[in-house]
Amino acid sequence: MRNTVVLLDRRSLIRECLAECLRGAGGTLAVRSFADLQQWKASPDYDPAASVVIVCVKGRKETETEIERGIAELSRASGGVPVVLMSDVDELECVVRAIDAGARGYIPTDVNLDVVVGAIYLIKAGGVYVPASTLKSMQKSNGAHANGHGMFTSRQAAVVEALRQGKANKIIAYELNMCESTVKVHVRNIMKKLNAKNRTQVAYLTSNLFPDRSGD
Repeated sequence: MRNTVVLLDRRSLIRECLAECLRGAGGTLAVRSFADLQQWKASPDYDPAASVVIVCVKGRKETETEIERGIAELSRASGGVPVVLMSDVDELECVVRAIDAGARGYIPTDVNLDVVVGAIYLIKAGGVYVPASTLKSMQKSNGAHANGHGMFTSRQAAVVEALRQGKANKIIAYELNMCESTVKVHVRNIMKKLNAKNRTQVAYLTSNLFPDRSGD
């Protein structure tokens, strides 16, 4: 397995400082740093089979530009290697849009170095990293979901909990006394609200929104 992290940042000093920090704290990680994708591709160190590509940006404008164009381009150039966005902007909308665009992680610059290293290893192992603040924002926006208010209605909340348990539509319909077609409508509406591409993303994005009832 490749163990190289490619760091892309146009700001030379910040790029080199972060690269040195990751080399010191990242264990066996090999870190290569470049100004942008073009410089990386022109380098003898260009290796599209790197473990993770981290793109560092500042401000909302750069973050939105990278989400709109950069993530998809990088994913193609790196042959499907996980792309992570590191940004000064720590807002729910940007995080969700980045993950929806194909990023495998979103790291705000206000986290400590140990969190960054942990996120890299999580993503290398096939996981997806989003900041804890994002989950808290989703929880806040969800509000009193148990009473049917906020992000989800009470029926949608019940469907979400079933999705988190990996249940099929037919089972959900039986347990919640619904038609299967109604369950499908609820699933579509839930995915739309969360900007999720599939049921797995729904389960992940709502993992901290609902209480653990395993002991019920």
